[in-house]
Amino acid sequence: MKYIYPLYKYFTIALIVLLAYSCVKDNFDVREKFSNDIKWNPSIALPLAYGHLTLGNIVKERKDTIQHISEKTLGYGSQDSDLVIQLRYGLDSARKIEILCLPVMQPYDTTLYLKPIQLLDAHTEFDKKVGELLQDNFSNTDYSDYQNYEAMSPPPLTVTERTADKVETYSSPTSPFTVIEYAVISEGNMEVICTNNFTVPFTADIAVLTDSAGIRQEITVFNFSSQWINPGSSMSDVFTFDHTYLGSQLFYEYRNMKFADASNVTVDLNNTIDLDIHLTNLKASQGKAVVPQQTITMDSLVYVTIRDKDESKKIYKIIVDEGLIHYKITSSMQVATEFFVIFESMKYQNDTVTKNAALNRFHPVEEADWFLQDLEADLTKNPDQPYNSIPIRLGYKVYTGTELM
Repeated sequence: MKYIYPLYKYFTIALIVLLAYSCVKDNFDVREKFSNDIKWNPSIALPLAYGHLTLGNIVKERKDTIQHISEKTLGYGSQDSDLVIQLRYGLDSARKIEILCLPVMQPYDTTLYLKPIQLLDAHTEFDKKVGELLQDNFSNTDYSDYQNYEAMSPPPLTVTERTADKVETYSSPTSPFTVIEYAVISEGNMEVICTNNFTVPFTADIAVLTDSAGIRQEITVFNFSSQWINPGSSMSDVFTFDHTYLGSQLFYEYRNMKFADASNVTVDLNNTIDLDIHLTNLKASQGKAVVPQQTITMDSLVYVTIRDKDESKKIYKIIVDEGLIHYKITSSMQVATEFFVIFESMKYQNDTVTKNAALNRFHPVEEADWFLQDLEADLTKNPDQPYNSIPIRLGYKVYTGTELM
């Protein structure tokens, strides 16, 4: 048997990204030399060496090192007249420069909760003898009269209407639904069909209850008391689950119960009133039940900040010569799970960068360093902030019918 376990199932993901670049040490402040209206596009790459380099050195040595390029040309602006400064230069390999690793991605930690799991349909049925219903829910006089009716049958009799003055609670055997021990049903239907196998018209409201940690809890009431259920006939109604708890035991009550006036009838108190309960199209967010084979998928798009130490700088693109992502994924599920993270605007040889991890009951945690090399990332894809931001799609697939090894 496969089970959903009784706590919310989740995956925790922690990403700590350290992007090490072959870059010059930033000993200059662009705002000292240029207007605050001009945006800086720091897409600078230098060969590895040692030493010290400033913007002044670059500008003095090469006249063409400062170029004014429109934002539209670079792909993140709308006007040709909106210019940014781009630095271009070459270096003698003998020149010594000092290396600084930047920028960095801010640590990101999140929890993905498991989507509701499809359960099998379920069915159970209860029947109560009319004699028991009369004895438990009606006055002693009413019960005695019906005993006399039974003793006088046949010939056909005339009986008078009787109304219950008590409500007895009846309990089911433990786990009336063999495929569900208990669950929080997030969606699905419960249909109750009440059938009158007695010779006298009958009516009642049917209350369905369950047990939660020793406390009796009402699920719903099916209103059948608005009309009579004639002998041999049935009445049905449907309740829609909405994050409703269904425990290991059911209870049911006949409220506002009545037996009608009737003539030319015979009375047999062993006749029954039957309840059929059908559960269909169920999805559970937690619980313990038989789970049919299925694949559950989920993905979520988040935006993670990548910035320079100087938070006023706007970065639109980065080229990662080398770096690493430290990640840790923890699953509380005990079935095979595939976790994935997609860096949607990060490319390696023109392919989108993706990372996968396989988890199961024998391997519930994966933690490692993921080394990066020769990557490009576009930081302009966040509609709320078209810079210093990278879109990351997180998701999972849960396989309830097989194990990922």
